[in-house]
Amino acid sequence: MESRDQLACGHGVRAAYLRVRAYPFTAALGEFVDRYDRVYVIEQNRDAQMLGLMKLELEPARVAKLRSVRHYNGLPIDARSITDAVVAQEAGR
Repeated sequence: MESRDQLACGHGVRAAYLRVRAYPFTAALGEFVDRYDRVYVIEQNRDAQMLGLMKLELEPARVAKLRSVRHYNGLPIDARSITDAVVAQEAGR
């Protein structure tokens, strides 16, 4: 939530979120991906396991929308790390 506020107030980027709570995934994941041009998968995992599972389960058109934001330096993920990674990827699209 804090990162969403930083993106909106500091960078003019509006964002929504979906907390994935189950695997196998529910239909809600595909419906969420369909609503947006880009979906950032935020995870605290070096190997991007959640992104990998999504790529295995979703159709190619949905997979093409996925972007990775990984945090794995041994510290808990903070909002600024997420915000900075999303802003950098948005600038380079």
